[in-house]
Amino acid sequence: MSTTPTQAYGEDALIRQLLASWAVTQSKFSAKAGESGTYGSPGQLQFIAKDTLLVYYDDGLVDHTSVLRYKDGAFTELKHVGIMNTMPLNQWEALVKTYGDQNFPASSYTTYVVRDGKFIDYKELTKVPENVFVKEGTIGWKTYTNTQYGFEFRYPINWKAAQHDTPESLAFLGEGGGIGINVLKRKFDSSNVTGVYGKIEKPLLVKIGVQDGYEYGEADAGCRNRSIQTGLTDVTLRVFFSSCEGDANPILDNPTLMNQILSTFKFISPSQSSVIYRNDQYKFEIPLPASWKGYAVQTKTWQAHIPTGFGEQVVATGPELHVVHPLSTPQNPRQDIPIMVFTHDQWTKIGAGGSKTGTMEWSVGTAPIPPSELGRNAFYVFALPARYNYAFATGYEEVEQILSTFKFTAATESSTLSQSVATALAKSAWGDCYPGRCTQFSVTTDSTNGVWYVTALYKGLYDDSTAAERKVAVATYQNGQWMLGQPTVTWSCAMGRGHQDFSTASCE
Repeated sequence: MSTTPTQAYGEDALIRQLLASWAVTQSKFSAKAGESGTYGSPGQLQFIAKDTLLVYYDDGLVDHTSVLRYKDGAFTELKHVGIMNTMPLNQWEALVKTYGDQNFPASSYTTYVVRDGKFIDYKELTKVPENVFVKEGTIGWKTYTNTQYGFEFRYPINWKAAQHDTPESLAFLGEGGGIGINVLKRKFDSSNVTGVYGKIEKPLLVKIGVQDGYEYGEADAGCRNRSIQTGLTDVTLRVFFSSCEGDANPILDNPTLMNQILSTFKFISPSQSSVIYRNDQYKFEIPLPASWKGYAVQTKTWQAHIPTGFGEQVVATGPELHVVHPLSTPQNPRQDIPIMVFTHDQWTKIGAGGSKTGTMEWSVGTAPIPPSELGRNAFYVFALPARYNYAFATGYEEVEQILSTFKFTAATESSTLSQSVATALAKSAWGDCYPGRCTQFSVTTDSTNGVWYVTALYKGLYDDSTAAERKVAVATYQNGQWMLGQPTVTWSCAMGRGHQDFSTASCE
């Protein structure tokens, strides 16, 4: 059985005891096995209380699920749930209410899981974040963690976080509406739940994660809300689902999805102080939770390869920075924060520069896909290794959230735009010149009254409508890096039709 550093010893011991006593335990089940007369070892199990668990097993033909309880050195079947391996969320909740502990954080172990559309097979029972007994549950969902106020939850993978969010006001949107989060700067009082229009009379008591929440409905301007309030340390958390007239598949008509999201809420200790990893060489920083205090940084090297008749040849290398959690050890590894650093030319050659510039000349790592971009400035592209978190090490979800805070740091204000930076900006914004696109490319810079202009000229374009083109854009220095504004095409030329200004001069 594969364990994780955070796994309680009690669960580990009970699983081993169940596997060791399985032959005797299964022989006493109310539903007897088929032709073989014996059920195979559990393929999935889940603790719903300290000594109570759901168990999935089969006889080679039929799937079964039972509720077992450990008492006086033996496992006893409390209920044969049925011929199934998953169930609707409301049925799972009813089982937990009847046989489990609603305040206990359920933990799942499995020999397989489907995650992000991929089947993952484990050699032995392994702890996973999914609720493996809930049909169409939260497999593959994204996780949002708010370390400032101490909560996290999961939401569907096809939903998008709205822009301009703050830790106090968040929105995650999908088809038919979405979920909003407000942190209200007042201590929660269950006897005085207040909505937009004043005090709520007799709110409905519900569960949000393992905490009590108080639900009420509101409507305004063609939109409806289902709101739930609960308490954090010194503030009130308001979670609301919203749909408006005209929405296709409104979320308020899908109580199963809303309840699935509410069931994923976890309440954690808020960070009292933040830790920041700041890289002065590459001018970026990443805010870290307080638990990362004492982190280490390891510098490794990525390698780019090309195939040859004798295997693979290394054609380029570069830095790969790893921010390591202070509790990570070889015996109990935690998820690192990995950041690969590429020049813009290197990024193009590994095929990550987009369909127009990516040439897939090089391969980096063992995965058949390129790294994913994290951010870029005028000099470098910062990226995540492909499938860096597929081992699902402890803390991998936290690292996903941490990486979303990656940002560039302000540097000393620059008054001069160098030729090399201008060229890098133009290539990044408008594309490089390569065989099949154009034959000649040049960049010039000009400063007028303190305003910098970047001009790029493309000649010999392989395009039916344009043979040559000149673009100009204003360059500004912001947050420690040069940025290009929207370009203006000041000159273009079409073969056989002359210039943009209808002059008769030939295209160069």
